Amino acid sequence: MAEADAAGIPEGNERIPFADYVARLTKVVGAPTSNDAGKVIWENGPYCVIITDHGEGAFGIEYLTSGLWQYGVTSATIPQFLEDSAKEIAAFLNGPPAPLPPPKKYPVDEQCIQAMQRQLRRVEQQVYIMMDNRRWNLVYQDIIARNPALQLPNAMLTHFQRVYIDFAVLAVRRQAKQEDASVSLRGVMLAVQRNAATLTREWYHRLWRGETKSRFAGVGITGPFVSRGADEIFATFADATGDRVDPAIVYADLAAFGKATDAIVHYADKIIAHDDKAGLGQKFAGYSWDLNGAVTAVASFTRRYSQLLFVHASRDMTPTALTNPVQVFRQPLVMSDDDVSAIGVKFNLRDVGLGAQIGPANA
Repeated sequence: MAEADAAGIPEGNERIPFADYVARLTKVVGAPTSNDAGKVIWENGPYCVIITDHGEGAFGIEYLTSGLWQYGVTSATIPQFLEDSAKEIAAFLNGPPAPLPPPKKYPVDEQCIQAMQRQLRRVEQQVYIMMDNRRWNLVYQDIIARNPALQLPNAMLTHFQRVYIDFAVLAVRRQAKQEDASVSLRGVMLAVQRNAATLTREWYHRLWRGETKSRFAGVGITGPFVSRGADEIFATFADATGDRVDPAIVYADLAAFGKATDAIVHYADKIIAHDDKAGLGQKFAGYSWDLNGAVTAVASFTRRYSQLLFVHASRDMTPTALTNPVQVFRQPLVMSDDDVSAIGVKFNLRDVGLGAQIGPANA
């Protein structure tokens, strides 16, 4: 079979016609065994992958070994999924690699793990909200960029931008600043570092099979691909033995997380939560205000530790939008000139310009 790579895979979230999707998969995976009536099959010895067109940009992938169903996924024909699915299909058809030795069994503190899982589940819900708000802010910016009439100075549009900046800064701070009485992503990562010895490869295999005591069960997958999937992820956390999480790796994650978010945390503490006496210019000269980068770091590390503690993890920690709410803006927000005047009088609005905008760049 062809080696998996990202050649020819575009960026963006537009839907791709199913036939084009299969054609692009073929460049990565190789020619299918059969392609007929919305069902495409790849076979390589006992390994078989079936992709079925469900219409309207949706499709399903089924993985079989010697005719026995292993697992399946349903997704949309969008470029961000194409690269992942192409690599996974190619890896599956090539068969499992030489297995690692069976994991050694060490004592596991299930209660400790469940406490970390409960906290991370709360973090996930907060991060989903953060990423959803970032999406709508990007939609808002794109709407303005496409409409020259909205690109003139306007205090109301600037207000919307400031609201998002303040929300996102505090959302990053909530996850990046650890406090004993609060739940945060940094707190979960520190807990993983402290309790690394109880997070073992043997436990992680059981999590994948849904055999742990936790109510946050894994995917319940059985068969020869459990070991490969579990071992590939666990190896990114493992120490030299391969059987336990390495606290040094978690420490490195914490350092990288801090580097990406420290400036935003300081901004939240000194400018949003408090009015720092030294002033913004003196206190924060030289800081890089990469709010987008900090938000992305929160989402990326949440996903990484969700893979460790839950197996399941959203690709970008952004909820799926099942409708396109942008359509509502085709309707006028203000119905008449009289309404414009009435609102202006009611709220004492005058055209006084934007004024200064203070906040991190790259929002």
